[in-house]
Amino acid sequence: MPDPSAMVLGWLRKPRYWGAASKGMWLAYTPEATDTASVEARVACEGALTANMSKPQTVVDAPHWAVSTIAYGTWGWQTGPAGYTYGDLGAWALDLYSLFGTWQHKGGGEDLYTWAFSRLGSDDDAAGFGRGDLLADVDAWLVKSNETGGSGTSFRDRLRKLCAIPSNDRVRLFYRARFGSSKANVDAAFKGIAYGLDVGSFKDVGFTLPLLRAAAGFKSVPTEAQRQALTSAFADRLARGL
Repeated sequence: MPDPSAMVLGWLRKPRYWGAASKGMWLAYTPEATDTASVEARVACEGALTANMSKPQTVVDAPHWAVSTIAYGTWGWQTGPAGYTYGDLGAWALDLYSLFGTWQHKGGGEDLYTWAFSRLGSDDDAAGFGRGDLLADVDAWLVKSNETGGSGTSFRDRLRKLCAIPSNDRVRLFYRARFGSSKANVDAAFKGIAYGLDVGSFKDVGFTLPLLRAAAGFKSVPTEAQRQALTSAFADRLARGL
């Protein structure tokens, strides 16, 4: 039986994260089930939602949260505190790289740590990793993780538990549960992505860099000092809250 939560998440993420958006990246990265039962259920569910509801206007960026949750459901969320999964690419990791790309294009030579920290989780989303995006990434990981329930807990109950937690507490919980409240772990996880993705036993595979660049918009990969400044800003924002 098709998962109703998947149908709702799929409706929420469209059209921003579907179709031709980002050169069709989301079609390949977060594909939908194509069996007859799933297609029929999805058409019926999305039709009913469109006819009877409007997309929610919340502090959390709902389409972003939906696609990040789908990414973790598709590619997994479980890894060590210093590791990464392909699910992270649809969430905090790609947003952090996009922020770095914005700094390269528009930072005007300002100190990277200072520039990034002031924009991470801010009410101004112009730089690409504001409050709505940060909470979307945090909530996507938490709702899929063991922090909101075991394997037998329904998605609805996970979401209810998550929504009962104040936003700053969710941010700090994510930092603790995902990275062990460690800057070094944040940096190690991002380092695993920043210079090319691992494919099987192959590390930092070169052909993945153009894909990352197209998605995040950076001009060149960060130096070690730049990467550490960027990840330190991210870690400090998670530790301090919004």
